[in-house]
Amino acid sequence: MTNALLAIPGYELQPDLRVDRNDTTGGVGGGLLVYVRNGLTILPIDKVNNFNQFCGFKLSTKLVEYYIYLVYRPPAHNIPNRDLLLQVIESAGRNSIFIGDFNLPRIDWCYGTASGSDTMILDKLNDHGFEQLIDTPTHVKGNILDLVLTNAPERVQEVRTDGRLGKSDHEMIWVELEGDGEVNEKQVLPDWRKADWEAIREGLRAPDWEHELREKTADEAWNILREKLQRLQENHVPKKETRSARPPWMSDKILRLIRKKRKLWKKAKTDREKEEYQRRKKTEEYYQVSQKEV
Repeated sequence: MTNALLAIPGYELQPDLRVDRNDTTGGVGGGLLVYVRNGLTILPIDKVNNFNQFCGFKLSTKLVEYYIYLVYRPPAHNIPNRDLLLQVIESAGRNSIFIGDFNLPRIDWCYGTASGSDTMILDKLNDHGFEQLIDTPTHVKGNILDLVLTNAPERVQEVRTDGRLGKSDHEMIWVELEGDGEVNEKQVLPDWRKADWEAIREGLRAPDWEHELREKTADEAWNILREKLQRLQENHVPKKETRSARPPWMSDKILRLIRKKRKLWKKAKTDREKEEYQRRKKTEEYYQVSQKEV
């Protein structure tokens, strides 16, 4: 199929990042495509070997340069295929993210164990500091086949499965990375650093609050106080224009705490699952011994 037939409005298909499959009969049967939203610039990454199939590109932001790899491994992969994948993982630099269908059903990502030749891939990922971020099945049969692997998990803000596209038996994956963000329209906000606090205090001391609020309900009293505070803010707090890619309350400290919370939650969840696995294993061993004694 030509690139023109695959066009999507608002996005540009990158010809350098199109990899059609050549490991099926007649070379027919899927492949890899990368679409880039109009106005966004990426640079293809030179391939390190002939691994079929993967492609990579570099995405630069003000914060960091990401190296993003799209990967597909057919179920009938062989040892040379595995070795080439190991080379790709080994060559990946900092802030690398691998996304795709790896077909690694013999790796238990929850407990960090593997069997067969998949063990070498898991060991290579661990040696180079990669973390797998998908924790729910991505295939209709209940397997986690589609993965998000990164050596910079602190820069990943969200990962989720997002339903199936058409008749596909795989879930779509949504990955949100830390970046520049889209700058909002100008916001006019109160500049509390330049507020006349003495005038505000004097304004709050002036009213006879006992007289003002006498025989008022809680809602009526609150409305009176709120209107007074709003007038004081309008009169004694100057305005400033600002552009921000995040809510005004979202400070760097809060962002760090959010990421820390996510990491601790994930660790606690994994530890709890490991404890449950060990408990079931001990229970099974106990019953096996009991049956032998009987």
